[in-house]
Amino acid sequence: MRDRFFLHNDDQRLPAKRSTVKRASVGSGVALRTLLLAITLVAAGCEQAAAQHAPDRGAQGIGSGGVQAEEGGAWLTFGDDPSHESVNTDEKVLTAANVSKLHVYWNVQLPDLADERPILVRNLTMPDGKKHDVLYVTTDKGTLMALNAANGKTFWAVTPKSNNPKYTKASPAADPANNLIYSYGLDGRVHRFQLTTGKEVLGNGWPVLVTKMPLSEKVSSALNLINGYLYVTTASFSGDAPPYQGHMVAINVKTGESHVFNSLCNTQPAHILALNECPYNGGGIWARPAVVEDPVTGHIFFTTSDGYFTANKGGTNWGDSIIEMTPDGSTILDSYTPENYAQEAFQNRDLGSTAPVMLPEIPNSKTPYLAVQAGKEGLLRVVNRQNLSGQGGPAHVGGEIQTVMLPDLCPTLAQPVAWQDPKGGIWLFVATLCHMDAFKVVTSPQGVTRLQKAWYLGVESTSPVMAGGVLFAATSHALLALNPFTGQQLWSSAQPSAGGSIAGIHWETPIVVGGVVYCPDETGQITAYSI
Repeated sequence: MRDRFFLHNDDQRLPAKRSTVKRASVGSGVALRTLLLAITLVAAGCEQAAAQHAPDRGAQGIGSGGVQAEEGGAWLTFGDDPSHESVNTDEKVLTAANVSKLHVYWNVQLPDLADERPILVRNLTMPDGKKHDVLYVTTDKGTLMALNAANGKTFWAVTPKSNNPKYTKASPAADPANNLIYSYGLDGRVHRFQLTTGKEVLGNGWPVLVTKMPLSEKVSSALNLINGYLYVTTASFSGDAPPYQGHMVAINVKTGESHVFNSLCNTQPAHILALNECPYNGGGIWARPAVVEDPVTGHIFFTTSDGYFTANKGGTNWGDSIIEMTPDGSTILDSYTPENYAQEAFQNRDLGSTAPVMLPEIPNSKTPYLAVQAGKEGLLRVVNRQNLSGQGGPAHVGGEIQTVMLPDLCPTLAQPVAWQDPKGGIWLFVATLCHMDAFKVVTSPQGVTRLQKAWYLGVESTSPVMAGGVLFAATSHALLALNPFTGQQLWSSAQPSAGGSIAGIHWETPIVVGGVVYCPDETGQITAYSI
């Protein structure tokens, strides 16, 4: 299923450079004139120096106005951190006050579609001997590309050998501490490469097998790297075409050893080759961020899609369920399955079109650790991470704390975002195929926590992100910046002052790092916006 986004790409030009000076307090008119003269001379000197060194800006940082490379953190996986929060709390350059000044910084054409969210690593010493901030994407054809975040130029690109005519939509995951990046290849294996050179790092079991059926099992979700384990999941091509069984592979990155969780025929802890090893199809794990970490316990969570569910009757099938496991992927700790699981599977209303959203700790609540599960049925289900089914342990049905009906029962395929504002308020932003909805997390004096509708915006978008107190989302004809408290539009890439807009989108989603917003589109381009 492809989202209904049709966007137009206009001519673009680079933004003008700006210089800024701090305000000063002066006690006399003479002193003021002297100070202003000094500022003028210094500013002129700075502008001249900036002009002389403009070609090397990427070696010092990517933001305009002298932004240093250390500002704004990095973005190392689809959701920026192991919990896939998609919130850049380190962003100090872009704010609600200046986001309206965003303008095209650069735009490049890739050799292949990058239908995903890019990631970004900062301050890498690349083959030219200089430090750069580097964007990474895995294209549909399984090519991992490293791009200079300052201008979009390619440092290197590598494609694992394969005769597979299919595709992947999986964002890579980076490990800067070990100079490694992990990316799925169409050969059915996940590979690791040096961040700086693109050289593949072999040995200790690498590259690691993910699927024995790469022609029918698709790796659609982003990879995630958490505390020494890399998580990769599978679903299907062409609308649940058999044969396939959704599974999650937890890989020890040091040894290359892996545990395989099969959502169907779960007693087989290995890769399933064909239907004669498992008579069922389904249970795909295809949410944009497949596996997320509970930041409190360190346990991993993911959600399976349409498929048989028999675990509550002693069976081995876990379709349409939230699964909580130990980090090594060996043991199921808890689960949640809606009471209408059979109807969900029959009507193709995947519970697993998104991953569970980990809400921040909720003060004064009887259930301080909650998760929210969206899906294709147009509902939000709030569950207790400390007791998913409310019955203590896995393989039970029901037990959600709250069910919220979205307007029009519109499906959610984009990953929602939870955000804690500076005053401690907790928000949830949900992008559906019809609109965007915001909820405030409220707790009664009795300690009962609920989602309360805050605002509604009639636009459809892919997975949003929060940065600098601004909500960013890619939607039809425009990349948007919104006030998270009201939904008011603060900026759009479609406005004339932006210098050009993105093109059509499917899964493409933005990231925001160091004062720059990066977003790919369906024409195979990546566009960067900066102030």
